Amino acid sequence: MKANRSFNFTLAAMMALGLVVSGCNKNSAPRSEKIPTAQTALAAQKSASASRNLDWAGATLDKIEKDLDEIAQDNKIADTTALTSAFKSAHAKLAALRTAVAANEPDAGDLTRAVDFTKSIAGMHQTLLDRIDDLNGKQEAFYNLINDNPSLGDTDIGKRLGEAVQTLARNLLNLMAGQLEQKEIEAGDAEGAWNLQSLRCDQIMDEGKDEAAYLATKEDLKKNMREAGKTISLTPLDLAREQVRAARRQQQDAAMTKQKLANQSNQLNVQSQLLDEKSGELDDAVDKANGALDQAQQKIQQAIDQQGR
Repeated sequence: MKANRSFNFTLAAMMALGLVVSGCNKNSAPRSEKIPTAQTALAAQKSASASRNLDWAGATLDKIEKDLDEIAQDNKIADTTALTSAFKSAHAKLAALRTAVAANEPDAGDLTRAVDFTKSIAGMHQTLLDRIDDLNGKQEAFYNLINDNPSLGDTDIGKRLGEAVQTLARNLLNLMAGQLEQKEIEAGDAEGAWNLQSLRCDQIMDEGKDEAAYLATKEDLKKNMREAGKTISLTPLDLAREQVRAARRQQQDAAMTKQKLANQSNQLNVQSQLLDEKSGELDDAVDKANGALDQAQQKIQQAIDQQGR
């Protein structure tokens, strides 16, 4: 499945940044009408811009949902419960934001949340486009490898590669579900799973190409023996080939271990950032609690002083 790149991503980026605003009314208002203050006009402009951005976010959200549904169908992924739940949550949040920014005097916090939501949808859309390109590339390479090397049909490489690509597609659905839910830990886990599975697909592909080359070489040797009228044992060749396979497996395991460590490092960084944010919130909470304690202390002291007079 190829993603439709005709979607206007430049417009998306502009709207995500709040750069698309309505044109000014060139007709002067009658003097009898009340002229709005600059602050009111600016608030109305921000509200209109936020509404347009949310309209774009809604259209993009529908596009993301359509693309992911096609991926699930193309790769025969039946269980999409988590993704369906994530979209339901995202659409509910979008509806709530639309209502909030459409108010006569929208809250500044709601306007900020609308901008953040639009930016997050834009980021998800670009992430999806990039991952779809990668997934499509691996699927195409897989089909070409099998079609160009029928001899691989006698090995388990084709089956393993097909299953690996399907798992990669499933990891993409999980990644997008985590991002839609804005669950950073879950999204980080899904990102790590994608990276690990992407590496595994590449490894099996390289293994398939190497195996196909070996099988072709072996067939050439058999042909040469037939033409020469000789019978020579190929056992030494097979034994040497098995050593190559064993060495490649060790090489693959080492690369996978390295990727797992990179995933763990990334997750630790995410958790550290979340703890830093939580620490800041807790610092504010402590300051507010101390302020309330000081006020209570002062009021009690004032009551004591008044009673003593």
